[in-house]
Amino acid sequence: LVPSKTATIDSANPDRANAKQSPDNGQKSPSLLTVDETKVVILGWDFGLPRDYEIAGPAILQLTTQRANIPPQEQEDLGLLRISELYTSNRAWKSDTASWDRIHQGQSTADVINSQMIIDQAVETIPGSANRFVLSSPSVHRLLNGQSSGIALSPLGVIEAQFYSPQSENAFHPR
Repeated sequence: LVPSKTATIDSANPDRANAKQSPDNGQKSPSLLTVDETKVVILGWDFGLPRDYEIAGPAILQLTTQRANIPPQEQEDLGLLRISELYTSNRAWKSDTASWDRIHQGQSTADVINSQMIIDQAVETIPGSANRFVLSSPSVHRLLNGQSSGIALSPLGVIEAQFYSPQSENAFHPR
C-alpha cells in the first residue's frame, strides 16, 4: 500500500512545513524524503477501516533509495534506519503542512515517536535500490485500526539517506 501522506520533519527547523527536497539537477525532479541527524520521515495511511478489523500477518514497507551516505560506525548497531510507530495527537496531519512542531504539539519526541522500534535495518546505498522492511502483525494492526497514526523513519547514528516520495511522478516510491 502506498502511503497517502508523507513528510520530512526537521528538529533544527521545527516550524518549517514539510522539509521535502528535490535533487539539484535543474530538471523537474521527484520530491525526496530525507533522514539525517535532524530530519525524520513520517508516513501515514488513511484506511478508514473499523477498529476491530483483523489482519492476516505482517506487511512489507518498501522504500527506494535516491542516495545514501552512511560512514563507517564505531558501534555495530549504528548506521541503521529505525522504523517506529507514530503516535501524534495530530491524527489529521497533512503532507504539505506537517512540521516538527505541528506533529509534536508540545509533546516530547518519546510520546510522539514510539521508542520501541518495529525494526532497525541497514539502508541499501545504491541509487534505485529497494529497501524492504517487515512490519510486524501487531504494528500493522495498530496502523489499520487507527491506534497509531503512521510510521516514523529516523537514523541510528550518523546516516543521511534520501528516498523517493510516493507523491513524485517517478516510478520509485514507498509501497
